[in-house]
Amino acid sequence: MFLPKFDDPFLKDFARSLKKRLKRMEQLGYRLSSSRKQEQGNDGRIEKFELSAECDGIYIDLFLWANREIWINAFSESSSEFQWEGEGRLIGSCGARLLVQAFETSLADANEMAELEAFDANLFNDNWHPLIAQGPQAVGD
Repeated sequence: MFLPKFDDPFLKDFARSLKKRLKRMEQLGYRLSSSRKQEQGNDGRIEKFELSAECDGIYIDLFLWANREIWINAFSESSSEFQWEGEGRLIGSCGARLLVQAFETSLADANEMAELEAFDANLFNDNWHPLIAQGPQAVGD
């Protein structure tokens, strides 16, 4: 898989961390693709890393912006029952290595779900929600 080059230090670090794990991911049969995009934001142009993976009919798309915004989508080609989506801003302690680890764990979970034909979105919640800031939460009385 070709990894694009980035100007942004965070995206550059993510690409570097991903490159270290690519061989293993490909050995496990994951089909990966990536691209670099530029989007117009409120403060001008912003870089975006688009990463897509397929594993036994389950697809995972991860879009990561230079401002640490993230969008993840996982879905099954064969089952309308399996669809998971997460988005937000990465917490401050979530570095590139941890992000790659979460992506790799999601691929392994997707592989297992495909083999068992048992789709459990909670695995993705458990994997991604600790990394994504949830914003202010209302406190109950």
